[in-house]
Amino acid sequence: MLSFCVLSCDGLSLLLLLLSVLMQEISNTLAKLSVYACARLGGYLLTDEDTTPDNPAVKKSLSALLTPYLAKKLSDNSPHEVTSLISY
Repeated sequence: MLSFCVLSCDGLSLLLLLLSVLMQEISNTLAKLSVYACARLGGYLLTDEDTTPDNPAVKKSLSALLTPYLAKKLSDNSPHEVTSLISY
């Protein structure tokens, strides 16, 4: 009976660890998609498939919400770098 408890407790710990990792992956993906959406809304992206019209109002808002440096980094089309800078 004791070995069953140890196995089920270890199994529960493993399940919680996997759930935690999965939740972190989902959070990271959502953060990158959010950065991409902000870049599209502001018209920061200039590649053929991602080009959107320039939106000065959104750019001004993002510059105020983030920093001017981070807002300009949105044009690099590197969501991972921007999210890393924000969370640093």
